[in-house]
Amino acid sequence: MAELRTAIEDRKSRWQISLLLGEQAVSGLGVVKKHMQIDSAVVKMGGIAGVWTDSNHRRKGYASQAMWESIALMERQNCDMSILFGIDDFYHRYGYAVVFANQSMWVKTSQLSSLNGPLKARKGRRADHEAMRRLYRNYNAARSGMDARQKNWEPRWYMPNLGKDTVRRAGKFLVVYDARDRVRGYAVYDIQVGRTVVTEVCGKDREALASIGKTIARRAKRAGTEEVLFHLPCDDPFISLCIPLGCSCLIAYPFNQSAMGRIIHLNRLMKKLLPVFQKRWAHSELNWTGEFAIDTDIGRVGFEISGSDIVMADVGSRARVSMSQMALTQLVMGYRQVVEIAYHDGIKISRQLLPVLDILFPKGNPYMWWTDRF
Repeated sequence: MAELRTAIEDRKSRWQISLLLGEQAVSGLGVVKKHMQIDSAVVKMGGIAGVWTDSNHRRKGYASQAMWESIALMERQNCDMSILFGIDDFYHRYGYAVVFANQSMWVKTSQLSSLNGPLKARKGRRADHEAMRRLYRNYNAARSGMDARQKNWEPRWYMPNLGKDTVRRAGKFLVVYDARDRVRGYAVYDIQVGRTVVTEVCGKDREALASIGKTIARRAKRAGTEEVLFHLPCDDPFISLCIPLGCSCLIAYPFNQSAMGRIIHLNRLMKKLLPVFQKRWAHSELNWTGEFAIDTDIGRVGFEISGSDIVMADVGSRARVSMSQMALTQLVMGYRQVVEIAYHDGIKISRQLLPVLDILFPKGNPYMWWTDRF
């Protein structure tokens, strides 16, 4: 009988892991090479994509082996975190916890048309990419979960399935520009079978966002679409623009599925986040001095706070915080508040440290645009 072995191929944008029986690939997955933003910090992230097992070799634990191989690979490659977009009730077995909500908005095309957007619009060009990247970085400056989109960024306008009778394909993008031909905003969208879906909006100011909305409405009306669906975080500035028009927002919080993440290298991650912690602590009014450690199932990290400064430190064996890596991942991403997890089984946080951790790990609205998902 052929022996199961692992093959790893290092490609430009991903590592491909294959489990082989002899020369036959029976299971595998890809690990996408990414950099992710957490507040103002940029961390190295591995994205799990394309998990598969041959139909003749299912229920043999091959997908599980591929997952553990991927985590070991990311550890060797010094990834700080991992993110995936997964099926129900599977990936928590490998330490992945939900880190994003699913968020959407619907606006009637007729109402969207009433936006007062004076800027002109045109089809986006390759020459616009760098201006778009800079707009994106400013627009999403402190949101956790975003693709960091560094200077070598090459856009791939990935779209969700628009529904029955539609074809999954790359989206289109448009830009709005001023009298000096400077790109002031952009949107990524697709229109099929009477459905208009927008998966990314970005604007320098309200004028640019209004111009984007008006342009999308014009194209949706031409296609006979009565309503436009926007996939975007529900605290996005574009939504505040649409509230007076009448809109519907949906936030769905998944259980053990959809957008999930885990920490790969605990101390490397915390070292990269230290400037974020220092900024948050310096802006707080809490008068607390001392040291503490966070114990997890993947290791320990210690901190020392003195005055307005916080540093990483070896604080010995006294740990007044104990939680799973999964719980810490949710705090790091800003998906949950400390008080939401503090009294769960297996989590121990001393009462005096609750306000400290609340400052270091504030609740936010983490999100990754559909165009960056894998």
